[in-house]
Amino acid sequence: MNCARRPQLFFKSAPGGPLGWRTTIRADGLPEVKEDGRNSDEAKTLAYASLQRLVDASEAQGKPLDIEDFDIYVDDAEGAQ
Repeated sequence: MNCARRPQLFFKSAPGGPLGWRTTIRADGLPEVKEDGRNSDEAKTLAYASLQRLVDASEAQGKPLDIEDFDIYVDDAEGAQ
């Protein structure tokens, strides 16, 4: 039985930040991503792009990441308003 802890990825998108909406992504092994947008879609798009740049950089350093390896947790307030 393998009891090794899988890496974690936390995704949060909620009203806030200087532009009106903030998306934060924390993934084990990567720096935190925090992007602000005028709406939910803009903030998420910017955050996903920033995360992709970090993943690409990790891969270029010989440390490929696979999203399938992460336990993903989502806190999305978009429908809560």
